[in-house]
Order: sequence, then C-alpha cells, then structure tokens
Amino acid sequence: MPRPILLCTVGTSLLNIRCAGGPHTTWPNGPDGEPSCDWTAIATALAELTPDDQRAGAEANSVASLAKNGFAEPNAGIFLFHSDTDAGRGVGTVLADYFRDRGHSPAEAVCDRGVGVEPGREGIGGAPVGKPVGR
Repeated sequence: MPRPILLCTVGTSLLNIRCAGGPHTTWPNGPDGEPSCDWTAIATALAELTPDDQRAGAEANSVASLAKNGFAEPNAGIFLFHSDTDAGRGVGTVLADYFRDRGHSPAEAVCDRGVGVEPGREGIGGAPVGKPVGR
C-alpha cells in the first residue's frame, strides 16, 4: 500500500512573535520588506517543540491535528508548498527538516514559483510573476 502523503501550504506564522521563530526574526518597517531571520536559531527553537504546541506554528499544528483526529498517518509524507520569497523558502526548509526529524518521509519543501513575487519583479529562474502577497 502506498504511503499516505499530505500537501500543506506554508505561510510565515512560524515567524510571528508568539511562535518559535519570532524572537529570531526582525521585520522591516513597511509592508513590502522581507524579514531578516536567523534560520539556525529558528530551527533549533522549533526542534524543542512538539507539533501540537501553538508556538510550532500553523503548519505543524494542522499536521498534528490531522494525525490526532485520524485523518492522517502520524508519519505520513508531507510536501510543503511555499512562496517564491526568502521567508517562504526559509520557513519551508525549516519545516521540512522538522517533519523529517519526526519520521515523516518524504518531507520536502516545494517552491510555488512566482507566488509572492511583487509585480514588475522576476521570480526565481525567470519564473512568471505571480500575484502579489498581502494585497
């Protein structure tokens, strides 16, 4: 029987001040700037938390809830779809490592190319510009 797979969209809740990454994230003034993040410190802080701890962020919480309520296997594979931004890539990578360390296989971050790229800017690898985030 094939291993169950979860598909999860990734936001930046992990970088919220109430979550594991908050103390290690500096947000710029203004709505369009990328945060400055200490990804190693964020990964270390997250590793100390169980997936159902609210400080682990929305993605870990939702996967934990799915498993707890019988909608997913506790070690289901997981693909984490993140925006084409530095914050999206960082959170996606940290979460993939977090889930992999907890027995999820595969656990992979997947860039949704062009999503989150501001109009007039080219995405990674020349991907078409996606819809703007937060507007």
